[in-house]
Amino acid sequence: RGMIEGHYSYNKDFLEVMQVNDGSYYINVDTTTITGLKRAKYLDFESSGIADVIVTPHLHPINDILLTKDFRGRLFTMFRHPIDRAISIYNDLENADWVEPELKGLSIEAFAYSRFAPDNDIMRMLLKKPVGELVNDDYEIAKQILQERCIVGIMKKINSSLKKFETFFGWEIDEQGKECRDQILKTAKKEVNDHNVDEGSVAWNAFWIKNKYDVRLYEYATNLFREQGIFNPY
Repeated sequence: RGMIEGHYSYNKDFLEVMQVNDGSYYINVDTTTITGLKRAKYLDFESSGIADVIVTPHLHPINDILLTKDFRGRLFTMFRHPIDRAISIYNDLENADWVEPELKGLSIEAFAYSRFAPDNDIMRMLLKKPVGELVNDDYEIAKQILQERCIVGIMKKINSSLKKFETFFGWEIDEQGKECRDQILKTAKKEVNDHNVDEGSVAWNAFWIKNKYDVRLYEYATNLFREQGIFNPY
């Protein structure tokens, strides 16, 4: 976030707490890239103890690069229905200036059938299997990973999900934190898809076929969310 708002600098060879425009605090490392994770390791980020949360799409690399037996993380995530997520990705691409030429003017139906549409991204990330066919055994392994290692939140139950995270990790939310949380809730509740994709439509069916394992995993995650409870996930 600090990088996005122009406060980030690779020229600094030390860790620094930075306040960005909305008043939030971040560390001057970019954990959303492999290069950033390696830089964080070089700066002894893991032993500094100054960060409460690490946000990254690189589930396995962060474990290999940054985490150690003395600095172990607890995985938590907010699940969103894969088809809702796919539609949101399409909306973002449709409104972006940097998209590839072949994406410009693409209908949502064409996008759903294209190579750009999500393809069981969550399953593939959990299993470290970016390409190739997925089978039921992969699904069972992914379920086990979530059950044993992940605190699960559900986007459609964002209030109770945030409460679960706060309780489990013992986060004490001050007034500024409450304002931030309220803004997250407001944004999440206002978010709607520009394209109303009806269940059973051409686009919906195409997204479902391409993401059938992620859909199954989402359904499992919603059950796991209830099993873990709000105040005592484990």
